[in-house]
Amino acid sequence: MQALKQISKLANSISPIWAQTEIEPRGTQLIVDPLMKGTLRFSRKLGTTLPIFVPQKQTALIEKLPPSTRRVRVIPLDWLSVRSIVSIGKEYFQIEDITGEYVQFYSNAVTNHDAEETVTLRAVPLVLLSTQAVRTTIVQVRTKYFIAPGDEVLSKTGIPANALSGSQVQEVEFLGTSGFNEYPYNYQLTLSKPLLSDEIYLTANPAYESKYCVLPTIPWTGTSMGMFAVDILSGELTETDDNISETLNIEVFDYLDNYLFSVAGKNSVISAVVTDSKSLLFWNPIAGTMSYDLDSNRAIAKLDEYGHFIINNKFNPPFRGQCSLRMTVDSTTSGLIRFKFNESTYQDFALSGGAGPQYVIITPPTDTDITEMRIVIRGSAGETVKISNWNPSVRVSKIKYTMVGTATKSNFWASSSLFAKPCFGNLDWLALRLDTGDYLNRGKLLL
Repeated sequence: MQALKQISKLANSISPIWAQTEIEPRGTQLIVDPLMKGTLRFSRKLGTTLPIFVPQKQTALIEKLPPSTRRVRVIPLDWLSVRSIVSIGKEYFQIEDITGEYVQFYSNAVTNHDAEETVTLRAVPLVLLSTQAVRTTIVQVRTKYFIAPGDEVLSKTGIPANALSGSQVQEVEFLGTSGFNEYPYNYQLTLSKPLLSDEIYLTANPAYESKYCVLPTIPWTGTSMGMFAVDILSGELTETDDNISETLNIEVFDYLDNYLFSVAGKNSVISAVVTDSKSLLFWNPIAGTMSYDLDSNRAIAKLDEYGHFIINNKFNPPFRGQCSLRMTVDSTTSGLIRFKFNESTYQDFALSGGAGPQYVIITPPTDTDITEMRIVIRGSAGETVKISNWNPSVRVSKIKYTMVGTATKSNFWASSSLFAKPCFGNLDWLALRLDTGDYLNRGKLLL
């Protein structure tokens, strides 16, 4: 702790006179999916350890495509298939047949296209399982590729290949395999607006779907990292005119692979994990003192001369309650322990001095962002209360995630795999020595 004081003193000595620097100790970010062993779609992976994925939906003409012709040689691209929609320059075509390098379209070219001109995959076909689903927002489809929140389903609205109307995929439920080789997966989709026809397509956005990923622990200790934010490094590699949107969706499961809930977006916080009581040492003290008992693995709150103990913590990013949290408290004084989230009312629990461990269950609010939490203890001056780890009523053990980007060009956008950013400090982080010797971003929560 003395080291933190010295760092804070140094930081404030070089800060502007009007600024106050506050050190907020946190753990090092942990990679959740280091090898990216999941499934890629309309994209390719670069690298092996800590890889990234980039779009792979463009190829090129091998030969010239003159007007009034519809058959041409194209550099092979694995994602091209019969009935896919592609663009060459400003013209759109639907593929009728593929034989080796030869691609035949349903319609003739209107303008001349030179050899080496870019061919961009725009959409691939889907099969609607019931025509009664037209003009509804909940549909069941059969597909060759996985579908994720953030994808777009297109309805054919006319004869031209680009006569399409888009609808955003908001929710996805995997219904299992179909038994058909060409379209092996069945999904139920909730769309942002109804389909306009029964001829539908999936926009060819690059995406990644992970396998089950076990939550990482603090290296070499096995200690839970506690509440954490999920994040991905992604974005444009160079400035473009494309308006690229990204959708990160995370599903969480218990150790038996039972689905619990989902969170969406970068810096979403998962709080349904064990939070080590040592984290309380890094909260802001207001009254009383906090220490730690290594024998019992409990944080120890000592009341001040007025019989008060108060600590609080601000959360950045904020989180929402995902389950109740249970802990034990062992008090040497009779009194009261109180927990408060934001400006909500206190959750109060009576303390019985000398009665041994008592169970306390607190319930974080689920309908609002929690930006601050406070713990207050009242009792006799100088007495102590031991506080155990916080155990969630449902415990996240594994996660699966999808990342969808609306990028087109191969070298203009990229995304990493998922990593976790601990929200709390922990003594195990301070004692940790990584074999890489790399302290980049150590002790920070990147936003």
